Amino acid sequence: MAMFDLGEDSPAEGNYDFTTALSDAEIGECGRLFAASVSRHYIAMGDLRADRLDERLEWRADLAEELEREIRGASGDVNYVAVRGRGGEGIVAILVVALNEGNKSAELGDLVVRKDWRGRGLGELVLRWLEAALRKRGFRRIVLESGAGNEAAHAFFERQGFSPLAVEFVKEI
Repeated sequence: MAMFDLGEDSPAEGNYDFTTALSDAEIGECGRLFAASVSRHYIAMGDLRADRLDERLEWRADLAEELEREIRGASGDVNYVAVRGRGGEGIVAILVVALNEGNKSAELGDLVVRKDWRGRGLGELVLRWLEAALRKRGFRRIVLESGAGNEAAHAFFERQGFSPLAVEFVKEI
């Protein structure tokens, strides 16, 4: 598994611990959190490329297990970061980020906050941490994609300073 070295960048304040060193149990927890927290509106082209969808372009029935396989097989510059609540809540968010050293950009593949933890500012905290950690390493840009119908996420990312850039289409042939 690729490791985004958190080191001193791991947020010390707040009620959260960030980690990339995931045990087998935590990998399973991440897979279950992802599958339980995403809706049809979340689906974007990256999910199609990652083989997370079935032939109807819906989430695979074994989505949790597929994400576990992705985490266990991660290599190169793809990093999985789990955010744990310090009060014994377990993993409350996961972040998937791919680093491109060549053009100093990072692709935010996934930012998933557990449903019962949404609206608490956790997504914003995770993005602030990611931006600071990337800036410190000389990165200049974060790019992401979002499902066409995921209006809540679009509004969230725009509030965080992201701007729409492109629209992608798919057609079965």
